[in-house]
Amino acid sequence: GAALGAGPVTPTIANADALYMTAGTDTQFTLTGGAFTNMVGTYEWYSDVRLTAADGSSTTMTPDSVSPLSLTVTIPGTTSTGNYTLQAVKGTNAASNPVAISVRPEVRIDRVTNNGETYTITGTGFGDTPPAGAEEYLNVQINGGVADVISWTETEIVASVSGYGAADEGDTITVNALFCNAGFEGSDPECIPDWT
Repeated sequence: GAALGAGPVTPTIANADALYMTAGTDTQFTLTGGAFTNMVGTYEWYSDVRLTAADGSSTTMTPDSVSPLSLTVTIPGTTSTGNYTLQAVKGTNAASNPVAISVRPEVRIDRVTNNGETYTITGTGFGDTPPAGAEEYLNVQINGGVADVISWTETEIVASVSGYGAADEGDTITVNALFCNAGFEGSDPECIPDWT
């Protein structure tokens, strides 16, 4: 038992059910471990959750549910992309070991235009230009074939239709970006939120 005048027992995180989320969508994380709650006399301590960004700034959130061995918290979709740590905290000094999570950008195609020779694909979350040698995994596909990329930025990709005939409104375009994929068929964008 706790000694007279004892404070919160430091919680411990053994596991998290997920290590990343996609920006724009509220995501629930369940942490398992120990001492997320503890009694001191007649007072029960409950853990909150501290989300700390790479720059050191942090936000403390109230869990959706908490028990001695499990804690569930929802991280808002408005959280900026980047790497963070999650900790269970009680009071000002009892903080668990950190668990690293990532908030990935949403990969989305908003518009595809063609001039008969190139496709210009605009959207979000495409990331930086893929490094040399990564074309097998990070690429633009036209009707299933890998296209030659002329330019690639976070919000715009220009790809050649060379080898695929003239650009056609019925073509299927897929952007395979670092964090997930996005597809476009004809005039209908379709977001695919994870690897396929």
